[in-house]
Amino acid sequence: MADQIEAGVDGGGAPDSYRVTADKLRQFIERLEADKKDIADQQKEMMAEAKARGCRSPQHTVV
Repeated sequence: MADQIEAGVDGGGAPDSYRVTADKLRQFIERLEADKKDIADQQKEMMAEAKARGCRSPQHTVV
């Protein structure tokens, strides 16, 4: 048991590095969601700019 404590393992057998609080996990997910929204907004802006320049979207291209 002493060697487990020295190695950073808790009583349940999980390394300390695996333990994450729910709050930190929630913050991480919220940040990911915000980043996802930013990327979607940027994509919309770029598609609108392309449309204004006369480009056609891939959905309207007939193969």
